[in-house]
Amino acid sequence: MCGRFNLVSYPDQLSETIGIPITAPVVPRYNIAPSQPIAAVRLASNRRQSELTHFAWGFLPVWSDDPTRYYINARLETAGEKPSFRDAFKRRRCLIPATGFYEWKKTPQGKKPFHIYPRDRKVFLMAGIWGYWSAPDGTEVQTAAILTEPAKGFMKQIHNRMPVILPKPQWQRWLSTPAIPPHDTWSEFAAIEVSSLVNKPTNTGPDCIESVENPLSYQA
Repeated sequence: MCGRFNLVSYPDQLSETIGIPITAPVVPRYNIAPSQPIAAVRLASNRRQSELTHFAWGFLPVWSDDPTRYYINARLETAGEKPSFRDAFKRRRCLIPATGFYEWKKTPQGKKPFHIYPRDRKVFLMAGIWGYWSAPDGTEVQTAAILTEPAKGFMKQIHNRMPVILPKPQWQRWLSTPAIPPHDTWSEFAAIEVSSLVNKPTNTGPDCIESVENPLSYQA
């Protein structure tokens, strides 16, 4: 599962990473939560170029009649088969930029939050899907979910799932083909225990990624 992440990057930095102009607003965000708008890269309508846009984080199938029952994640293993995700998985893929994500480890003392991030502190892209949903008043909403897969490496000690993180050579392939490209980038990541500030979506400052005193940590 991936229920929180951060994107601490300015437009010029993000543009350099993903290789496309940034026309949509992007500001550093340390605690991005479900239902909030998230930046994402998708194919433009001509299917030849990529563009940055924003989706509501929480995928709603086109037939849904309850906007509160959304999916923030979809399992990579089954997204291509489940009716809720099948069409989006084949036709409407996206890449969601991040600089880290959060996960909670179960311990005898309770759940401890961890910040998982690339050791070079650069932007990485998570695989996602997006779709259209029409509200009862006729308003069209575009929503998205992050793809997850079984945990790899040290992540197994924190949680049993993790987001699908794609290396740069596979970004375009994910957007434009039904295939699932190779994506073993996990050796580049580390994790550090952070404070419970991140538990509340209203806490949005840089202290969300600061480690606690004597933190638990993991590194490949």
